Amino acid sequence: MKTKKSSPLLKLFIAVFLCLLTATNSFADRTIDSLKKVLKTQQADTARVKTLHTLIIDLITLGNYPQADSLIQEELTISGKHGYKQGIANAVLAKGIVDYYQGLYSAALVCLYDSRKKFDTIGDQHGIASSILYMGYVYEGQLETKKALDKFNEASLLFAALKDDDYNATAIIHIGNIYNNLVIDYDKARANYIKALELFTKAKDDDGIASVYEDMGVMYYHQKQYDTALFYQKKALELFEKLNDREGLSKSVVYLGNVYYDLKNYTQAIECADRSLSLAKEIGSYSDIRDAEYLSSEAYLGMENPMQALTHYKNFVAAKDTILSQENTKKGLEAEISFEFAKKQAVIQAEQDRKDAERKLEERKQQIILYFISGILILILGFAIFAYRSYLQKQRDNKELDVRNKKIEAAYSIIEEKNREITDSINYARRIQHAILPERQTIEKSFPQSFVLFKPKDIVSGDFYWMHKSDGHTLIAAADCTGHGVPGGFMSMIGSEKLNDAALQNSDTGKILSLLNKGIKKSLHQSEEQDTTRDGMDIALCKAAPLNPPDRGTLLEFSGANRPLWIIRKGSNEVEEIKADKRAIGGFTEGEQNFQTHSIQLQKGDSFYIFSDGYADQFGGPQGKKLSTKKFREMLLSIQNLSMQEQLKFLDKSLEDWKLDREQLDDVLVIGIRV
Repeated sequence: MKTKKSSPLLKLFIAVFLCLLTATNSFADRTIDSLKKVLKTQQADTARVKTLHTLIIDLITLGNYPQADSLIQEELTISGKHGYKQGIANAVLAKGIVDYYQGLYSAALVCLYDSRKKFDTIGDQHGIASSILYMGYVYEGQLETKKALDKFNEASLLFAALKDDDYNATAIIHIGNIYNNLVIDYDKARANYIKALELFTKAKDDDGIASVYEDMGVMYYHQKQYDTALFYQKKALELFEKLNDREGLSKSVVYLGNVYYDLKNYTQAIECADRSLSLAKEIGSYSDIRDAEYLSSEAYLGMENPMQALTHYKNFVAAKDTILSQENTKKGLEAEISFEFAKKQAVIQAEQDRKDAERKLEERKQQIILYFISGILILILGFAIFAYRSYLQKQRDNKELDVRNKKIEAAYSIIEEKNREITDSINYARRIQHAILPERQTIEKSFPQSFVLFKPKDIVSGDFYWMHKSDGHTLIAAADCTGHGVPGGFMSMIGSEKLNDAALQNSDTGKILSLLNKGIKKSLHQSEEQDTTRDGMDIALCKAAPLNPPDRGTLLEFSGANRPLWIIRKGSNEVEEIKADKRAIGGFTEGEQNFQTHSIQLQKGDSFYIFSDGYADQFGGPQGKKLSTKKFREMLLSIQNLSMQEQLKFLDKSLEDWKLDREQLDDVLVIGIRV
């Protein structure tokens, strides 16, 4: 969501702030330079404080927080020296705003509560409302929904009493955003958006009106009311174009693209993503680049263009990494700034404490002279100092404990976010892996009576199945790569690609496995050296070619690397096993390794099976033992009277019943085909 704008520090500076928001960077730089020149010539402290404050607002508007921070300290020092309460309150509020924009939420809240107290002392209602509004921003950033709502509602009431429609609308639109995004109460969100729209319209604030339209479009998108969502996003787009607001355009266009994506209008979604990407690059917004690249990736995947989807997904990850890098750099700078500010505050406080101590000592001397009870007063004073120091120590201990707890909470949040990002990436890898696997309809076209039982252990699988159709024959394989999960998933994608290459070079199953072995070793740079990777795969590969005339059956060729072929003839009560070569694909195998090709003639009604070792190796049952190859063989014999789809259901249920509540140990792949 786009935040419409920051609240003003004081009514006195609203006009300056709004002008700066619409000025170009070069004009703003010249303004700052002019203010700095004026600052050098000013001698009177009151005039100097006012110029300093205007300059601080300019720097905050441009995002130059380190320089603004140093000037805030100077404003605070001069105002404190002369007891200028308005200047002190302004400086503390400005410090809270700077800390908020830099993500220092705890420090920001300390300053904002302090500024509210100081504005209350001098009766500055607009300053109070501004402090409360920024408290709402901080709590919203910390996802503390109830506190954020309380602060925005309180600020709205104060701005309404001051008849400041523009900033009242700013508070109300944030209330709507909380109900839209966090509380999920769309009726309340809609009511607040309509109220904000009325106030922005009254204030003739087109930027605010565009923001409301954009937020309403997102709200209807959340409710899947796509026609209404399109209507509001297009209205927002028109206003942002009229205002030449490239930041607003960048976000609004990508929101529009998300609606088209959900409507499966992938072409328009991609057009929106491209336009948002162009705008985001112009304004240097990596968050908008990230969102546009992700939309492009999803849309191309919807158009079944996995290569383009993968390219944009890589760009999406790169943008995320850039944002993370920038945030890390920013945090280091924030820590340095906060340390310097705390150090300067400590000096001021020490000076004030020294003056207080001198005044108290004088008072004590007078009391000694007047009442001649110096000993009693010293004793009381000593006790008071001891109690006060104990109190301060307790306060420091509590503050340290609070800081540690917040650090732990922050670290936990980061870990949760990283886990979520890793899981999202792995889920995306699964979608790419599934896009590479042959579709069920494709397999059924070549083998009408068949099934594929495919149960990955993790999100992505080290097992994979593969099919290649040529004139007069069809190749099908079941492969088990080294490992499972992400490493196995990478191996499965490499294996699938190299099988495609080998099948285009030769149709003999043994030759295909030899070519596959060479391709894997070359891709992974494997040799006989000890420090090379040992990754590889076991595989069963079949080639089925119907005989002429068709009633003669099918000629089946088979080659295997550590995985056999099982054949069950029609009416037979035993399994005929065609053994594989006792060698793997890849790893420490020889580069010129050969594999035997077996030819078997199958009759109508005969069935054959190829599989990985995951099914037979699963632990379970009452005693927690392996299911075993023997039991798996018996299960297949017992279900020969069933159709292939019924066999699939039986094998799936039997594995789940055997496993019970135990963890699945490996990827499971079983392919069954009946001639």
